[in-house]
Amino acid sequence: MKLLLTSDWHVRDDTPVCRTDDFWKVQWSKINWLIEQANRFDAHILNGGDLFNRGRPVQSQVLELMLIRLFHQLKKSLRMWIVPGNHDLPFHSMGELERSSLGVLFEMGVIANLHGVGTYLGKESELFLCGRGWGYDLNEVVIPDGYSKKDTIGVVHTMVCTKGNEYPGASDAELYLKKHPQFKLIVTGDNHKRFVVRDGDRLLVNPGSLTRQAIDADDPVVYLYDTDKDDLVELPVPIEKDVISSEHRDVVVERDEKIAVFVESMKNEYDSDLDFEGNLKAHLVENPVSKETEKLIWEAVGA
Repeated sequence: MKLLLTSDWHVRDDTPVCRTDDFWKVQWSKINWLIEQANRFDAHILNGGDLFNRGRPVQSQVLELMLIRLFHQLKKSLRMWIVPGNHDLPFHSMGELERSSLGVLFEMGVIANLHGVGTYLGKESELFLCGRGWGYDLNEVVIPDGYSKKDTIGVVHTMVCTKGNEYPGASDAELYLKKHPQFKLIVTGDNHKRFVVRDGDRLLVNPGSLTRQAIDADDPVVYLYDTDKDDLVELPVPIEKDVISSEHRDVVVERDEKIAVFVESMKNEYDSDLDFEGNLKAHLVENPVSKETEKLIWEAVGA
């Protein structure tokens, strides 16, 4: 059996500040190419999460319809399995999944939700596939009797990093693989840098992002994994040259500074009777900011 490993598409209704091309067109061409590869190799798609850049984008219905049309091109015998990433969830809350764009696609049966679910793949159910979304761990999955690390695959949206490329709060990828010996393959999402970690014949694959949305982004790839041969092949995603601009650095720095100042001003004003969104709204009423800054704040919290 063949599996196509991918993650962090971050489908969005706006253009990353580092892009100088038609990013709307770019997104659909990349996804269409990936679906073509799935059909070509007769491969199921495993996605490590963050299909969307926001839980419920402004043009949500347009994005959802575009993805539905594209996934209708996938062979009927194939599916995409995904776990929800933090960007897929309004307010980064799993309890909000049903009202997210990802939840809409789950409800329509276009793609399959792997969070907290185990499924069997193969003609004789030789593989057990399971997953956990953002904020959860693979150790919480119960593997049925009769399945060993030779025939179990886990998909999880959690930040793991390689040595020399550490990220605050992230787990070491090698240690994470050793911590979960019950899986022959672990697919992780959240880190947009691509890498592969091995422990004997076991693998942890972090595919990275499908599109370049930052100046230091890796050139995108997807991984083709043959479960029978334990063979992993890197498939470069077609890209255009000279479409990434460095001019956005100042924009990002200014945004971060504005948000940092705002967060500092909120520290002593938290009301325990209100949820986070309520406290934020109350603070904005008492401490009005420019429309530009307010927009950045709501974008930053994913609301």
